[in-house]
Amino acid sequence: MTGENDREKGFKVEDRRTSRTAEEKKEPAGIGEEGAPDGGETVDRAEADPSGKEESKAHTAPTEGMPPIDFSTFVFSLFHSALIQLGAMEDPASGGEAKNLDAAKQTIDILNVIQEKTEGNLTDEEQKFLESATAELKWKFLNAVKEKG
Repeated sequence: MTGENDREKGFKVEDRRTSRTAEEKKEPAGIGEEGAPDGGETVDRAEADPSGKEESKAHTAPTEGMPPIDFSTFVFSLFHSALIQLGAMEDPASGGEAKNLDAAKQTIDILNVIQEKTEGNLTDEEQKFLESATAELKWKFLNAVKEKG
């Protein structure tokens, strides 16, 4: 009965003792108790992360066919989104033009905030890339506003 109440309240009990046997280290995936609702597949926590810290490294691991995520890739992603919003590139989702100048302005503003907040913390290459991407988007935005009338 206590376990059900704990689950309802969103509590999670995790045993971090290091003196457990190999069998004790295996826990059901999901809730962390035997009889987990997902079928009770077991995971050996000692093998998964021996430090005890469950830190995810998925943000740096490249997915199949994708480059690894780093600062330049992040800036390029925002740059690419802004080009689509400006109508300078075809929207890959719709296959057509998805011009949205308000969204493009917001993306440019986001790049400006990133530029301000990362000042002095970037490599020369990252700083130059961020500056040139932001400057190019500003020019394209001004041209798009002029075209709109």
